[in-house]
Amino acid sequence: MKLVEQRQERCEELSELLKDTLILHGDGTDVRTLLEEGIAEMDAVVTVTDDEATNILAALLAKEQGAKKVMALIKRPQLLHLLPHLGIDAAIGPRTSPPVSF
Repeated sequence: MKLVEQRQERCEELSELLKDTLILHGDGTDVRTLLEEGIAEMDAVVTVTDDEATNILAALLAKEQGAKKVMALIKRPQLLHLLPHLGIDAAIGPRTSPPVSF
């Protein structure tokens, strides 16, 4: 499993907590980073930032670059109907348990 985080200090914290996870310091919306990390070979990508727009954008970029399945954290249920039209396979959120698949 790989986790991409922009903040260096958070990367350091996560590397101590998640011993079986490769923590990468970078931007999940940077195509070069996605390609370097082998996004096309990934079975699934889950985007979980505090910003829904960033989650949607990162999921779309991952899908476009070859990720087989993408899931985005969405907090506003009124956005759910848009996701299948965009190619996002599933959504997770505070009111969607289990994840909503499209």
